[in-house]
Amino acid sequence: MAGSTPSRSYPFPMTGDPVDIPGDVKKLATAIDADVASIKQTADSAKAATGALGFAYFESGSMNISPSGSSAYTYQISFRHTYSSPPSVIVSRADPLPGGSAAWAFAAAKITTTGFQLVVYTVDGSKLPPSAPITAAWQVMGS
Repeated sequence: MAGSTPSRSYPFPMTGDPVDIPGDVKKLATAIDADVASIKQTADSAKAATGALGFAYFESGSMNISPSGSSAYTYQISFRHTYSSPPSVIVSRADPLPGGSAAWAFAAAKITTTGFQLVVYTVDGSKLPPSAPITAAWQVMGS
């Protein structure tokens, strides 16, 4: 078997190789099995490392917000998992710059084990006319 895939080096027969279908399938299955075991070991190590930091669970989400003439908006966001203590929440803008030229800021408030309040507001406090949607994104890490 002279050939192998470029990214994972999985073996495959080339034209002119002797025909050995059971042997070729076994070589491929063995290579895939070793690859999966390596990937699992890496995933288990990453899970152990994040767990040691207190981040046994991770989730993320996003939502489009259509400004409608106010300087601030609040939305209640529910977690998919109930955490043992309030998790760390990071919020940010997830789109380039629609929503007019105003600088919008994002914050997480009232974080509990089941959710948080997403706060979106203009940096200068100005009330803006309706504009294109802006996208808020969040990442949640906790245990």
